[in-house]
Amino acid sequence: MLFILVSGVIGAGAAFVMLWPYGGFIACCGAPFGGGIFAGLAALWLGRRPAADFRRKVPSASGNEMCENRASRIKVNSPPE
Repeated sequence: MLFILVSGVIGAGAAFVMLWPYGGFIACCGAPFGGGIFAGLAALWLGRRPAADFRRKVPSASGNEMCENRASRIKVNSPPE
């Protein structure tokens, strides 16, 4: 999230500098759009990169069986539904 915020601030500054020759009013009006575009690109880049593999094999409570360390997986010792 911090990366998206920093990208937005940098994008707003870049848009402000690029639009300054057209006047201060145009530069001030265009800076938020440049920041939004850069923040959107940063969010897309973060969304497209591969997620880290959080699954790790850890011993279960019974000792012999192995389960995955993720809440969305099936519990090892639960009765069938």
